[in-house]
Amino acid sequence: PVRLLLELGGFDWEDKVVDFKTWGEGTLKKQAQWGQMPFMLLEDGTQFTQSRAMVKFLSNYVTLSGTPLMPSDPMVVYKVDMLMDAFEDMLNKLRKTFAIEDAAEKSAAREKLFQSGGECTELFKKMDAVCGEDYLVAGQLTYGDLYFYILIGFLRCGFWQDPAPGLPANFIDSYPRLKGVCERFGAIPEVKAYYAKSDNNMYSLFQ
Repeated sequence: PVRLLLELGGFDWEDKVVDFKTWGEGTLKKQAQWGQMPFMLLEDGTQFTQSRAMVKFLSNYVTLSGTPLMPSDPMVVYKVDMLMDAFEDMLNKLRKTFAIEDAAEKSAAREKLFQSGGECTELFKKMDAVCGEDYLVAGQLTYGDLYFYILIGFLRCGFWQDPAPGLPANFIDSYPRLKGVCERFGAIPEVKAYYAKSDNNMYSLFQ
C-alpha cells in the first residue's frame, strides 16, 4: 500500500528492497525505529514507520479519480479504520501458522481458517456485510479501498498457498461486496498502469 501511494501521489522516491542477508547483519535493523520494516526515510533524516500509519499519512496527499483518498468526515475515517483493524485481526490468525514447522500441518491450518465456520471465514463474512457495494465505506473512494485491494491481493498471490493448497486463492468469491471493491479499485487507470510495469511475480495478480 505504501509503494502504491507513493507512486499515485507523484512523490520523488526510491524503492530500496532489503534482502535477508543485509537485514540479518543488523545495521539497518538498528536504524529502524521499531527494529522492523518497512520504513520511509526522508532526505532530512525523518523516519516514518508502521505500515497503516504511513498509509494514512500519505493518503492526505493523494487524490485519485478526482477524489482525495483521505476523507474529510471523521465518521468516514472511523469506518475505514474499523474495517482495517478487523482485517488486521484476521491477518493475526493467519500469522500464527508461521510457527507450525511441518509443511502439511501448516497448509491444513490455513485451509481450516477459511473453511465453513473457520475463524477467518467468519471475520470476512462480517467485513463483507459491513462494506459498501461500490466502495468500502460511505459510497466514496478512500484509502480503505486501496488497503483492501492490496491486502486481499496479498492473500491470493501465492504466498499463503505455499505449501499448497494452504489458503484457497479463490476465497474472495464468497464475499461479493469485497470482491467488487477490489475489482473497482483495480480498474482505475493509474493503478493498472503502475502494476503493468512491475516484474515482481507477487504482483502478477494485479496485472
